[in-house]
Amino acid sequence: LKARAKIYVDETQLFKDAINLLKSKHIAIPRYSTLQLIISRAITTEETRLAELVAKYLSNTGQFLRLIDSNDKPGCLNNLKKLTKTYKPGQIKTELARHAILSELSKDTLYLIDMLKLSEGNVRYFATRCMRYDISELRELKIEKALIYLTCFVATRLRICNDSLTQSFLVSYKDFDEQAIQHRDDCLKQQAIELLNDIEKVPQLLTLFIDNKIEDNDSFGNVRNRAFKVISEEHLPLVCKKLEKSTLDKTIFKWEFVDNHFGQVSRNMRPLLLALDFGCRSNTVLQRQIIMAKNALKCGKSFPVIDGRLMKRGDKKHFKMNAPSINNTKVETNRNEMYLYTLLHQGIRNGEVYVKNSLEYRSFDDYLVDNTIWRHRKKYLLEAGLDWMIQPNDYYFTELANTLSDKITAVGQ
Repeated sequence: LKARAKIYVDETQLFKDAINLLKSKHIAIPRYSTLQLIISRAITTEETRLAELVAKYLSNTGQFLRLIDSNDKPGCLNNLKKLTKTYKPGQIKTELARHAILSELSKDTLYLIDMLKLSEGNVRYFATRCMRYDISELRELKIEKALIYLTCFVATRLRICNDSLTQSFLVSYKDFDEQAIQHRDDCLKQQAIELLNDIEKVPQLLTLFIDNKIEDNDSFGNVRNRAFKVISEEHLPLVCKKLEKSTLDKTIFKWEFVDNHFGQVSRNMRPLLLALDFGCRSNTVLQRQIIMAKNALKCGKSFPVIDGRLMKRGDKKHFKMNAPSINNTKVETNRNEMYLYTLLHQGIRNGEVYVKNSLEYRSFDDYLVDNTIWRHRKKYLLEAGLDWMIQPNDYYFTELANTLSDKITAVGQ
């Protein structure tokens, strides 16, 4: 049980493990109080071991103990325990403030958890205990034990916070994208009505060629001016494309919406980009783009141009301004930033982009067993009481078949 406690120190799970072990060894199950005593000793042994390691490896204990000093500080434990209920800007701003505190604490926390070799199960267990205790109860514990609870809470709360902020990013992007799509559809409807009216005027343009009032020696400019009075110069290219049955570019209206409402993007999505630690499984170009973008924003520099390898062929034309100017440069910069958010949104959805120190949006590789553990898997399986997994398949299946045969015989008798 002491070995099992290193993996998951939960009392209920240890009780189940003890019963399974006794049954597998054909040992009589003792009374409940005896099992309670054995489990209690296993938990105490594990907590003592961890307490000694905490005292050894955690040098800056003051920043953690300050969490339980007072109830009225922004960095107080009670404030960090609060979870975001909605994805409104005010709630996101508050969660970002908590994230900044947790990120600072996590520098020591993650190092300590790695040195303690704490399993995921035990980190969650101690974090849950910390959530259940109030500040006064944590103060009454031994300092080392309280530090175990606090460090595990910080690690778990940071992951929850990263999940919440990532979800906020996805919601913010979706809301803005839906607004842009609605604007595009409205513009397309208005354009269709105007085109229909202009197409009805095309015969009037053709009559200019047979108008006897226009002399052959009249300048073409005069004729063109008369044509523009029938259909405006701005609408005439659209009419020609419609008559040619060529596809109109709908995306231009979405980018117009981005240009006119970029303030929403900078307020709602930019802080989340700076707070979250994004990673890419295989796309090194996108990973480098994310790093460059975050560095530029932190230093107050212009947003870097999106690498052409990340762009779709049809999107590149929307980033080439006709004439260089201060306004066009700003528009191009804003569009590059928005395009990165689009790539991040798509990457998170398809699993290509992950968020470090996250629960829901972690990398797929985090679910895999570490190479060091895999090489010594027999040792760890034995310690976990899973020695049956080391046995050859034939041996295990034979044992199951014999057990089934014995049960069938017993039923027949």
